[in-house]
Amino acid sequence: MRTLICLLAFALSLPFGGAGQHVGLATATPTGPLSFGPVNTNLLWLWHAAYISKNNNQLRFHSEFDFQPDVTLPMLFGYGHTGAFVESMRLSNNGSVGIGVANPAAAYNLDLTGPIRTLQPAGIQGSPAMYFDDPAGSTGFAAVNVSAGNIGITQGNGASRMQYNPLTAALSFNGSYGSAGMALQSGGTGAPAQWKASNYGALYNGVIQQFEQAGYQLVNNGNEVTMDGLTVNLNLPTTARLAIDYNITAYSPYCFTCAPSVVKVSAVVGGTVTQTFILTVPNGFTTSFAGHTANIAFAGVPQTISIKVTKVSGPTFQLPNTVGQNSGITVIPFPVQ
Repeated sequence: MRTLICLLAFALSLPFGGAGQHVGLATATPTGPLSFGPVNTNLLWLWHAAYISKNNNQLRFHSEFDFQPDVTLPMLFGYGHTGAFVESMRLSNNGSVGIGVANPAAAYNLDLTGPIRTLQPAGIQGSPAMYFDDPAGSTGFAAVNVSAGNIGITQGNGASRMQYNPLTAALSFNGSYGSAGMALQSGGTGAPAQWKASNYGALYNGVIQQFEQAGYQLVNNGNEVTMDGLTVNLNLPTTARLAIDYNITAYSPYCFTCAPSVVKVSAVVGGTVTQTFILTVPNGFTTSFAGHTANIAFAGVPQTISIKVTKVSGPTFQLPNTVGQNSGITVIPFPVQ
């Protein structure tokens, strides 16, 4: 080691004016002012506290006491001189990197002060800018990307599962922005959230009225659906009698060789079926059906009113959501005398 330091000191003392004045250590063909040959050893010592070494194709930077090898010091990066050094970045002995933080916390691989910026090169907009992998390192990771002004959260490189536009505040889930007036509804554990018509009706002079904004399809016999737009949740401050009127617009696709579609329509008030109708819809036609029922809502007692449709027989049955074909419900509370 003393020989290497002496050779290094000698090499640094030489003037360098051209390629012929290059100095090589353990090499006969130096390619720079100071060149090291194919050796695996410590190349440069800094007063027993830090050194640079080479091991095969790895260049290593060490920061430790030579006479206390179990004591490892952080590596500092900055500017200025010895008496006025300004630290910009630190690599701690536990592997944590601190940027603008003098003592990065061991719990974080990266601990920094200030904003983070990722700039996508031209031509790859929309590619993930940040990945979140699972501990096993599988391909089931999440990624954050930015495309066309939208911030998206995806799984791998797939389409955005959630997308947000910070300029317009538009919010999309599974590629759907929903329709005006819809609310975001949880699908429960493991199920995706969906835009749904609000379950709470608007109150106009004591009358609750709302319309179905979603379309439904009943494919198999026995399929049942509770229409969200025709579901009203009540909690009245005073006891009232309820007059409940509802209408459903239904459509049976063309099938000249099929029997008409048959469905059962039920009004459920406070958990009890108060009315049931069997509705027959000829194939290829749209049919509107109106029903009326009543109940009592007691003060301070929550009550749900819903309309359920069950397919009995026939081809695929549709509850359309086109202009002029909306289904709706009206609830009128009357004070109890």
